[in-house]
Amino acid sequence: MVLTMSRKTTSYRSVLLMRRAGYNAETTEHRNGKFRKDLFNVADCLAFKAGEPAILIQAFHAKEEKNHAQFNRNLPIIREWLLTGNAFELHLWSFKTRKGRKYWNAERRRL
Repeated sequence: MVLTMSRKTTSYRSVLLMRRAGYNAETTEHRNGKFRKDLFNVADCLAFKAGEPAILIQAFHAKEEKNHAQFNRNLPIIREWLLTGNAFELHLWSFKTRKGRKYWNAERRRL
């Protein structure tokens, strides 16, 4: 999925991505003073639609992938989320250039 360039956060871009795919989606992180807190300390967004499992999403810049290596099936909260029949996705956002214009591109990885 490609989105035109803007100053939106990666989590907001993921919400737009999922909505365009037919999901109901919303950000789940909130501000706690100067800091942002993720839902269950792992998810920036939640998306769902009829006939599909609910999806928790961790969204970040692709260049920060090493910092997010801990988000895998072995993390207890993610393992429990997956065992309930739901899904967990990593959305890695990066810049792409096409015809001289920059775009955001998302790589969706489902655990």
